[in-house]
Order: sequence, then C-alpha cells, then structure tokens
Amino acid sequence: MNVLLTGERNVGKTTVVERVVARLRERNVDPVGFYTAGGPETLELVDVRTGERTVFASRSGGFAGDVSVGRYAVDPQAIDRGLALAAAGGDVLVVDEIGRLERRGEGFAPILASLRPDRYRGVLLSIRKGVVPFVADAFPAAAPAERVEVTESNRDGLPERIVELLIGSDVADGTDRG
Repeated sequence: MNVLLTGERNVGKTTVVERVVARLRERNVDPVGFYTAGGPETLELVDVRTGERTVFASRSGGFAGDVSVGRYAVDPQAIDRGLALAAAGGDVLVVDEIGRLERRGEGFAPILASLRPDRYRGVLLSIRKGVVPFVADAFPAAAPAERVEVTESNRDGLPERIVELLIGSDVADGTDRG
C-alpha cells in the first residue's frame, strides 16, 4: 500500500514519519529513504536506515549552486544524497517532505518522475497540502496511494495505522512475511 501523509504546517507530519520508521524497524522491516529534521535556521536530511544526518537547507545559504524554497537555500549535494537514499533497495520507501520545490521540477522531483511502487511493500510520502494532486498523479493507476491527513487530534494514533497500511497487519506481531 502507498500512503500520502499530509496536513497543515507544523502539525506533526515529520514526527509521525519518524514514529512510523521506528515501528517498521521494530518489525524487522527495512525502510529506505529519508525524513527532514531541525529548524528553524538549518534543516537536515536524516537517513531512515542509519540516522545519519546531512545539512539539507539553511536560511543563511552558502551552498555552491544552491536553489531556494521559501526562506531556505537548499544544498544540491544534499538533494543528490536524498535521491541516492530513496533509490536504495528496501521494503518501504520513506520520503519527507515533498513540496513546492518538487512541484517546480526541482529537489526530489526525480523520485516522483521514476516512482515504481511495485519495488516496495509500501511507499510513504509526506507532502505539503498544496501539492497533493501533483504527487498523487505520480502513482500508477494500479498502485494508487491513500491520503492520510495529520491533525492535532489524530497524530498520536497515526503511526500504527500507517504501518498497517504500508505492510499489512500480518507483520504486526513482529514476524516478517518475507
């Protein structure tokens, strides 16, 4: 199953993604990809497998060949790192956060352009509300994505629900169907 996680700014989408990744690991499911962390001055790209952090964007800029989105200058080398993380083989692809940069064809747009959900047991993309149709269109008709909206009232219960959507309840007891 494929999940588009959306919600208002600062509602907790990335926190839900982090918790989903932790629960996947607890079930011996191999997530690949990244989520973003940090702020407000610097954002980091976090490898979901290793936890390794790479500076991704900064309000002060200073990256060679940087692109900008909102108040941030984005490091092209960090984009390349994110693309490499998302291209790795694994059970569940995790990408946080798809937004205006990708809608412009920049940033992590190549992930959407070459998206093959059949390579994974599930795909989890955290996206800005304004780009939901754009991202949903990246999924083939045979592998549609379910939209899940994060709110303050549901965010604590969402990680378990999303894990079930991504990999099914047959692995909820810690055994992999592998």
